[in-house]
Formats: sequence, C-alpha cells, structure tokens
Amino acid sequence: RTGDTVVYGRDGGHRVGAHAIEEGTTITEARALDMWLENSIGSADDAAICYHRDGRVQGYQLVRTEDLPACGDADAGTAVATVARAKSIFEFVKQHCVDDDATYCLTRAAATDGSGGALELWRVDDGRDGRSATPFARACATLCLRIARRVSGDRAQQRRLLDRCVALADPRRDAAEIAEAHLLVARSFL
Repeated sequence: RTGDTVVYGRDGGHRVGAHAIEEGTTITEARALDMWLENSIGSADDAAICYHRDGRVQGYQLVRTEDLPACGDADAGTAVATVARAKSIFEFVKQHCVDDDATYCLTRAAATDGSGGALELWRVDDGRDGRSATPFARACATLCLRIARRVSGDRAQQRRLLDRCVALADPRRDAAEIAEAHLLVARSFL
C-alpha cells in the first residue's frame, strides 16, 4: 500500500495499482501525475483506474504506469515534460533520502525571478540527538499518526510510524496525539 493506492501483485510478478475515480470526473494533470507517482513508488507496472458511483464500480481502465501522465487533461507535450520533471524529482528523493529511520520533507523555495524556485529537502529531526527539530516536526508527527491509523496488516510498519510520531511530537502541545500513538502501539500487540 502506498498513499491511498493499493498495489496488487506477487513478489517478482506483475503489479497493478488500483485507483478509484468518481464516475464522470475528469482526470486532471495533477491527479494523473499523482497516480503515476504512487504507482512508481509501489513498483506497479499498470494502473487499474476504477470508475465508481455511490461506492459501486461502474467500469475500469487498465493503463500502463508510464502512460498515466497522458491520461490527464493536459496536452501530450505538457504530459511528457511533467513526467520528465517528476522522474527527476523522484530520483533526487531516492538518492538523498537514505536513512531508513528518518523522516524527510520536500519543499520548494520561493522564487524571486518568476521561476518555480529550487527544491529543498529537509531531514526532519526530533531534536534528541543534539540537532534542533525542524519547523516540520509537528506536521510530520501528525502525518505519521494519520498514516499509521490507515495501515492494515503490517504491524511492524504501523509501530515504526507511531514511534516516529512520538519522537517528533511536542510533548506539551501534542499530548493527545502522543497518547493515541501509545494506545495504537499497545493495540498492535493484541
């Protein structure tokens, strides 16, 4: 499972990411890129785009992962440029996010010349190892808790997320989140 996408497949076999789209909804360029990114992170070969109405599947479309950007409402040239930039960002993140037990936050700096601004990759530290916590620590703690609530089946992954939540949260301001994280860890052993 990656983000909101469930990836089906066997180790070493063909993998398919399932994406739910409300019937009649246009797939925007941003949504197509989001599906591409989630499939890429999950190493999915294809995307099953499931069109639904009132919770019932009305139809589906099987699309190769590399063709997802062209599913959006952008023209083909824009789609190619967008996926090239996304691949570049994805490779940058894979090269620089090397610590398994770390949390990272990718942001874009404000541009003064009208361009998009430079990407900035922050390692979010909890301040326990002598380094000061970054401004993203509380937000990442909340994100870890939210993701951990949705993890099903992989108790070890859920515990790692909850441990990270507790490490990043501010004990004075985030007492309720810390208590919930401890409760979820305890329940994961039942």
